[in-house]
Amino acid sequence: MMRFEKPDAYGPCPCGSGRKYRFCCFPKDREAERQSASSSWLNSADDPDFARDGVVCLDLDTGGRLNEEGMRLLERGQYDAAKRKFQASINAAPLIPTAHNNLALVTFAMGDVEESIRMQEQTLRKIPLENVFGMSSLVHYYLAAGRRSEAESLADDVVRRQPHDVSALGKQCDVLARLGRHGAILPLVEAYDGELDDAVCYFSGMAAANLGLYDRASAYLRRVARGSSIYARARKYTQLIETGKGPGTIEGNWPYFGPQDVLPREVLMRLVDERSASPAPDKKAARSAILVEAFAALLNEGAGAEKDIVECLGRMDYPRATELVKKIAEGTFGTDDLRLAAVQALVSKGVWDGREPHKVWVKGKWVDMVIRPYGINPEAASAPMPPGMLPLYEKATIALRKGEWKEGGKLWRRFIEQAPAFHPAYHNLAVALMQQNRNAEAETLLRKAMEIAPGYVFAPCTLAVLYLEERRAAEARGLLDAVVIPEETHPEAMACYCTAQTQVAVAEGDMAKAIGWLDMAATVDPENPNVKKLQSRLALPQGMEKLLSRMRERQREKNAKLRERVLSIGTALEDCYGTQTKMQLAGMARAVGVDAASAARKEEILHAVCAALRNPDTVRCVLAGLQPADEAALKAVIDSGGRMDYDAFTRAHGTDSDDPADWGFMQPKTVLGRLKCRGLLVEATVDRRESVFIPGDLRLDPGLQ
Repeated sequence: MMRFEKPDAYGPCPCGSGRKYRFCCFPKDREAERQSASSSWLNSADDPDFARDGVVCLDLDTGGRLNEEGMRLLERGQYDAAKRKFQASINAAPLIPTAHNNLALVTFAMGDVEESIRMQEQTLRKIPLENVFGMSSLVHYYLAAGRRSEAESLADDVVRRQPHDVSALGKQCDVLARLGRHGAILPLVEAYDGELDDAVCYFSGMAAANLGLYDRASAYLRRVARGSSIYARARKYTQLIETGKGPGTIEGNWPYFGPQDVLPREVLMRLVDERSASPAPDKKAARSAILVEAFAALLNEGAGAEKDIVECLGRMDYPRATELVKKIAEGTFGTDDLRLAAVQALVSKGVWDGREPHKVWVKGKWVDMVIRPYGINPEAASAPMPPGMLPLYEKATIALRKGEWKEGGKLWRRFIEQAPAFHPAYHNLAVALMQQNRNAEAETLLRKAMEIAPGYVFAPCTLAVLYLEERRAAEARGLLDAVVIPEETHPEAMACYCTAQTQVAVAEGDMAKAIGWLDMAATVDPENPNVKKLQSRLALPQGMEKLLSRMRERQREKNAKLRERVLSIGTALEDCYGTQTKMQLAGMARAVGVDAASAARKEEILHAVCAALRNPDTVRCVLAGLQPADEAALKAVIDSGGRMDYDAFTRAHGTDSDDPADWGFMQPKTVLGRLKCRGLLVEATVDRRESVFIPGDLRLDPGLQ
């Protein structure tokens, strides 16, 4: 046991100087006592009796001041300076846990997870004082280290304790929030007998939101004071809740923490490095758990580099990471580019077969997407050159490039006679014949090239173009759909494939797809003569398509805003349709058989349409005019109780993103568009989910049932 006995401050100094002790050796001895007490504490990890029996000097004022200075430095990110202040605070008051907790915290923020765990465990073991803050921090550190079971066990101990103040209650809520125990937070808070602070109100509000108790969530979040460090997050989620919107996260959960609160940046980078370097599967799995949650928080926050994050998740051999990437690829979260990156990650990982179509939300609609990975390699050759044939090959190739089709044809025939297994010669001879309008002979030669080398890209692409000249677009499409691009592809081969796709898309009337393929061809082989020829030919249509694309994008944005409206199935028809433009209402009037003069005011058309749809005879006539696909879609909504999630409906029945913006000029061509135009379906947010629903005024009508 250590005891520090001081001389009388105003008696003679023991050093024999003749001066009073207070003005002689007292400052030096006081500092020595602090250092000795701190050193004794730090070296007593194996002495359980030290904290109980030791008598040490505590300079509480100095310790508190140094700790506060350290906290200010920590908040500014000055970790080294903060660490020195916390250590000095410990020297001044070694048995007060606050600075010890903060020293472990700054160590964690600097990226050393294992050391922060060691320090916090030592503090809890050696200082026999109530330390809920330290325990809750240790739960966080355990989770960061992948030690979930230890975190769960310690959390049970934390929440069993009676909080001595609201700060301790806040740390208990923090622990429960990190473990996703939403249902345990509200009872804990409601049992507390004192005033609640901002942190507790925030955690309570987010827990209530995750439990679907939105009125209570809003009430708690509104109590977070302006100026609080969490006010901005509380305000953001209050607005979402009170406008009936969801959290906009990958999994639809209401997140308690931002990315930095899940894992500080330094910890994230260190864990990524450790996971990559570790050969042990169990350690990799432990690191993966918290990394996935940190990556999810970054994506939910829109912190930037989202595609890079998805690629990192795709590389992780961890089920939860794959699950998250699939949710992005299969849902509507984020941008088109983010979803395409998720699809690519799944294909690269072998989770999805790139040759099989998968529904992906792109440009406001579900499309069946096939991913075929390939690499552009100028050195890739479709076939080895037969010995001694290079001079003839070069001569024949030059003839075709000069447009000397007959001469080139003769040379390629001679080549085939000498090297009949060289499949590119059949293709090149076919090109020469096509230029002479000898398509039947050309087709035979192209088929021969495909027979010799089924993976040869040029032959089916050239044959598809030949079919287009003969108005055989369906056969051309079938040929291109069967082409499999090799993993190593020459730029000219890829450009040939893209230009063939461009021409087939034009023949099918899909100018947007044609422009997409042409842009890809120009990226792969910008100097290709066929690419330049198509660019010149499609210059005007391309400009028009870009204009139309911008118009469609604006319409998609308007539709997205319509889905943000908060309505219910029982909302009156006037409120359901009141946001439509005058031209859209005129189109609805025509669809339901109402004579609405073009000069009529919007409100008059709206009133006439709503009155008509409340008439059972009108509804029966509208239903009788539905196409089979429309009837099937409407029945699906009825069978779902009159409301379906927008994602589920559009996956099954398609979107209306390609329909005209104003139904007054042209009636919609899609299932969703036709049902909306006839007043049978409305898009909005219902029960906090983007939905399509049948207005209550119609659902109650027997004719619809």
